[in-house]
Amino acid sequence: LFFVAIFAPISAILWGLGRLLQSLLGEAPLRVRLALARKELQQVLAEGQDAGILQPAQRKLAQNLFSIASRRVQDLCTPLGRMASIRLGADKKEVIRIARRHRATVSPVVDASGRELLGYVRTVDLHLDPSERVETYRRLPSIDANESHIAALIQMQTSKEELARVVDADGVTLGLLYASELTDPLFRET
Repeated sequence: LFFVAIFAPISAILWGLGRLLQSLLGEAPLRVRLALARKELQQVLAEGQDAGILQPAQRKLAQNLFSIASRRVQDLCTPLGRMASIRLGADKKEVIRIARRHRATVSPVVDASGRELLGYVRTVDLHLDPSERVETYRRLPSIDANESHIAALIQMQTSKEELARVVDADGVTLGLLYASELTDPLFRET
């Protein structure tokens, strides 16, 4: 109790300074520290490139990784209504023609009524399958809508899946997420 009484005024002053700093900058001190840390990290990456430790491509990859790390997959997923899906039992030649026209490497598969999302097929598997109809499909993993970009990428790479279902807390499908939508931002020019 003695130390609480002694340090209470100091804590109050520091709390007040933090609130003043937040009102002046318009951001919380933690956000300011994170922004400064990001700038320091970019400076370290630049120095690593100048010293010859990092190649320019490695530096861009690291910068892109840090810039997308906090994005949520719900912002990246494609709504179901915007995707051309394949009905289970569809003619394989027609599906390949549609995939070629849309330049799709994977396509979602729905049940025969077109209401329930079952999984997905890869176009290359359709070419290799001897049957005339789409009868088999790959399991569609589920990723939570609040999952971070990097966590979703790791999950999809670990399970070796190219398409995933993005679901909310109630298990409702919000959309589909291609693995390429997660990897492409890593390699774009900054």
